Amino acid sequence: MKKSISLLIILFTLCITVWADTGTEFIRAAKDGDLNKVQQLLKAGTDINTKDGNGATALTWAAKYGHLEVVRLLLQNGIELDTRSKKNCYMPLIQAIGNKHTEVAELLIAAGMDVNAVTTADSNLKGVNLGWKKGQTALSMAREGQAQEEMTQLLIGAGAHK
Repeated sequence: MKKSISLLIILFTLCITVWADTGTEFIRAAKDGDLNKVQQLLKAGTDINTKDGNGATALTWAAKYGHLEVVRLLLQNGIELDTRSKKNCYMPLIQAIGNKHTEVAELLIAAGMDVNAVTTADSNLKGVNLGWKKGQTALSMAREGQAQEEMTQLLIGAGAHK
C-alpha cells in the first residue's frame, strides 16, 4: 500500500513537472516569436491559456513583442481574450499599444478585445515605472504620446472612449 501511494505521488509530481515545463516552454516560444514551436506545443496538447508566474499568457507576450503571426495563431486556436496578469496591467492590447505594434493591435481589436479595459495597477517593477499607471486604458496611453496618433485613431474607430 505504501509503495502504491509513493508511486502515485511520484507519477503525479512528474505530470505536474512536465505540464509546468511545457507551459513555460510555450510562454517562452510566444515571447520569442517562435511560430513553429508554438504550433508544435499546441499540437502536443499544451493549454493555450497557460499563464506565467506573473499571470501573463502567451498572447500577452506575443502582443508585447509584436509577433503578429504568433498572435494570429493564438487567436485562431481560441485563446482567452480577457486575460490579465496578477496586477491586471499586463493585458495584450495595452502591451501592443504601448509598444507601438499597430498590426497586432488591429488584430486584437478585430478579435473582440475590450478597447476600454482599464489597468488596475501601476507598472512598477522594483521601483522602475514600465510605462503605464493605474486607471489607464489603451486610448489614454495613446493620447499621452506613448503610441502614435495612428493608434489613437484606431482605438477611437473601434469604440474606445476613455
